[in-house]
Amino acid sequence: MNKRKREYKILMIGAGNLGGNLLPVLLKKFDSVKIINRNKLGNKELKKIYKLNIETNYNKDDLKNSDVIIFCIQDRYIDGVFKKIINSGINLKDKYFIHFSGSLSSEIFKSNKVNKSNVISAHPIQSFAGWKRNGDVLFRNITMGIDGGENAFALIKYIFKEYKIKYLKINPKDKTLYHIASVIASNFLVTQFHLIQKVIKKIGLKQLNSFDIFEQIILTTLGNIKNKGIKDSLTGPVKRGEMQTIKNHKKELKKKLPVIYNYYNLMTGFTKEIK
Repeated sequence: MNKRKREYKILMIGAGNLGGNLLPVLLKKFDSVKIINRNKLGNKELKKIYKLNIETNYNKDDLKNSDVIIFCIQDRYIDGVFKKIINSGINLKDKYFIHFSGSLSSEIFKSNKVNKSNVISAHPIQSFAGWKRNGDVLFRNITMGIDGGENAFALIKYIFKEYKIKYLKINPKDKTLYHIASVIASNFLVTQFHLIQKVIKKIGLKQLNSFDIFEQIILTTLGNIKNKGIKDSLTGPVKRGEMQTIKNHKKELKKKLPVIYNYYNLMTGFTKEIK
C-alpha cells in the first residue's frame, strides 16, 4: 500500500456509544470514512451532525475499496462479521483490521488471508455512556490497552496522535484478566453507587442522590489514591482496627439489608489486606 495514511479509506462497522465518539477522531485524520450502522435512529442523528451517507449494510465494493476496517460492534458479533469478510473472496492482505473490544484480543482476526502485522485490538480505558458531537475529547489523555501487529499499532498511533494517549501493551492470553480490571474500575464503580442508594433509601433519604451526598469524600479519596497510593489512602474502621464497629455494621445489615451483607463481608476482607 503506497498511499499516505491520510488517503486511507476507512470502513467503520457500527456507530454506537464508542463508534459515535470515535467518528470525529477519524474525520479529522482521513478524507474518506464510510459508516455501516444498523441503528436507523442513531443514523438519523449522525447524518444530521456530520452530513455523512450512512448505510445499514456493507457490500463487496465497500470491502474492496476500504484500506482500514474498524469494528465498533458488540463483542459477540465481531467474530461472525469478520468471518463473513474473510469468506467474501476479496483480497485482504493489505487491509488493516481494528477492534476496540476490552475482552477480545487481536487473535479474533487470526486468518491466513490477512497480514498479522495489520491487525490490532485497541481498547480505550474510558467509559462511553452515549455519544456527542465533540465526543473525541473522551479519548484525550487516556490509557489504551493494545495487542496486535506493528503496522496496525503505527496506524493507531497516527489516528490518536493529538490525544496524548498512553499505550499499555497486553499479552493476548491476559486480555480477559485485563478486562476484569477494567470492569471493576468502571462498571462495578457504578454498582457501588447503586448499593449506596439502597442504604440511604433505607434511612428515609429516598429523594437524595447518592453521588450528591458522598461526592466530596469520593473525590478526596480518589485524589488521595492518586497522590499517596492505595495503602496510605485507607481510612475508616478497618484501618483503625475498630472491630466492634464492623460487628455492629454486620448485625444491622443482617437485620435491615441482608442483600448487602455478603458484599460488606467480602469487601471488609479485601480491605484488611490493604491494612
